[in-house]
Amino acid sequence: MVIAALAGCPSAGAAERTARQAAAGYVAAFTHGRDRAVCRYLDTPPRRELIKEAGGSGSSFKACVKAARKLLPRRLEGVSIASVRVRKGIATVLLRSRHSDDFSDAFRMKRRHGRWRVLDL
Repeated sequence: MVIAALAGCPSAGAAERTARQAAAGYVAAFTHGRDRAVCRYLDTPPRRELIKEAGGSGSSFKACVKAARKLLPRRLEGVSIASVRVRKGIATVLLRSRHSDDFSDAFRMKRRHGRWRVLDL
């Protein structure tokens, strides 16, 4: 642990903490219908997928926001983060719903250029 700190390597706890903070920001944006914030968290492949599902093309931020306004729900109630696990630089975030015991969903995030990016829609 001391060697990792001296080498400038972040600890596993720090990686999980920053991943949880980024996931909380993404989940809050998604559940409150903030399309611009959702698109800011998306990596290029899921951004293209969202735009393609909305009938558009490309991967620009503007096209992503337009697609998000068209496809994403305006508001989701009771969705929270159940757990965050970081393995080999990829964070897996498990979500749960307050309204259903059967509901569970997950998405993956990866750190790119100093920011956590969502890899799955």
